[in-house]
Amino acid sequence: MRFIALILQRSATHLAMANLESALVVVHVLADLAWIGGILAAAQVAVDSTADAKTAGKLALGVYRRIAAPGFGVAFLAGGIRLMLSTGYYFKSTKFMHAKLLLALGIVAIHHVIGARIKRQAAGQEVAPGPTKTLALVIAGLSVGVVGLAVLKPF
Repeated sequence: MRFIALILQRSATHLAMANLESALVVVHVLADLAWIGGILAAAQVAVDSTADAKTAGKLALGVYRRIAAPGFGVAFLAGGIRLMLSTGYYFKSTKFMHAKLLLALGIVAIHHVIGARIKRQAAGQEVAPGPTKTLALVIAGLSVGVVGLAVLKPF
């Protein structure tokens, strides 16, 4: 009887961990969609708005603060927790996570560059869009690479 109780307990624990891991992946992916969509939308508003530069910057800053930044925070936390639950799988058994995290680090860096440019634009300190559009395109390309690595797990 104790043996059956032990098996049931371990099965329940395993199922709970599997559900937690799956939930973290879902939260991570949804937050990534908000993050990447938000930063691309903010860049688009900052660069292509028909309003004056300062007004466009303020609009873009609203998108950045309400969508991109929270999306980044939640994606970072959910992804980090998920990664910590299975470090052996992600860093020893498979190697795709090394490349995925490198691309994600590039996205994070560019996210902050775009955010800083938008903040300066909203404050009236920056009037030319500069490389914001190009940086947004780089984020889009890196995002495609991250998704490809996550889905295909090529190595």
